Amino acid sequence: MRREFQIIDEVMPDVPEPADVAQVRARVLGSRQRRPHPRLLVAMAAAVVAALLVVVPRLGEGQHITATTDGAVQALETAAQARAARPMEDDRGWWTREMVQIYWGKSDKGDFMVMEQFTDTLWVDPTGRNMEEYGASTVKPADEAAWRLAGSPKLCPAQGCGQKGVRQPVRDTFQLAKGLDLTLAQVKGLPTEVEALRAALLAYYAPYLEIDQDTWLWGAGERLLLDAPTSGGTRAALYRLLAALPGTALVEGVEALPGFTDTIALVRGAPVQEQIVIHRRSGDLAAVQDVALDAAVAAERMVGVGAPFQRFFLYGMGMPSDPPPSFEP
Repeated sequence: MRREFQIIDEVMPDVPEPADVAQVRARVLGSRQRRPHPRLLVAMAAAVVAALLVVVPRLGEGQHITATTDGAVQALETAAQARAARPMEDDRGWWTREMVQIYWGKSDKGDFMVMEQFTDTLWVDPTGRNMEEYGASTVKPADEAAWRLAGSPKLCPAQGCGQKGVRQPVRDTFQLAKGLDLTLAQVKGLPTEVEALRAALLAYYAPYLEIDQDTWLWGAGERLLLDAPTSGGTRAALYRLLAALPGTALVEGVEALPGFTDTIALVRGAPVQEQIVIHRRSGDLAAVQDVALDAAVAAERMVGVGAPFQRFFLYGMGMPSDPPPSFEP
């Protein structure tokens, strides 16, 4: 596997000066509701957006409302068809998912933002045993001017950067949502038709989970896309299933990284909007990210309204190109 810092430098270039950031996109800040790096505290809330309406950032401005368009619907269908046409790689061997987790937040060294990032690799062996491995964390100022105004304090080691990577315990199943704990065979056996997939997933849902059915389906679908060797056909069905949930909208051109906008995104929730960003030509998952939709959340996170404050950027999924680690202690 390539070194963590090389990966991070390639997918997240140095943050430009604040004036340049404003011209390119709103600045970002934060943490997320999924499962955090051991050194990060994550707190997030999400509710449902008005059906088929979504707040979308306009660069350098506040927000405006747009509706799902026919073009966005067609873009998702094209992406889904492309993904369904490509089966997952050889399922007799190892499988891996590689991404970079990126968080923006207030520094404990002063009143300025920092960006923390680290690689996150999910390893799955041929029997379905799986283990998640975090690379060493790096921290840099997200606002150079404010950092200098604070006296250019050293950011390490207070933010936990430079520490060695962390391995999570090896698991025999994929723990994807409350009540949804699947074996490798069950993941690979999930239906490729939307209604059949919906029924199969809802067989694991129970009212005592204290979460509504649609919100549970969204979370389960996101994790199946992000954290399991789900087949190409099932991934396409998940795109269609999540798009059909009440409160979900489709938006074209959402950034997965600065300048990378050849995308179609499924978006849902307020005042924190969750975005599942898909490469529109290949149908591959590009990123999962959270965006602040109102002034209160934006102020809490020190970001502009309409800006993402947490991003999981995917850069590899399938058969590993490097030898897998030993699962033994």
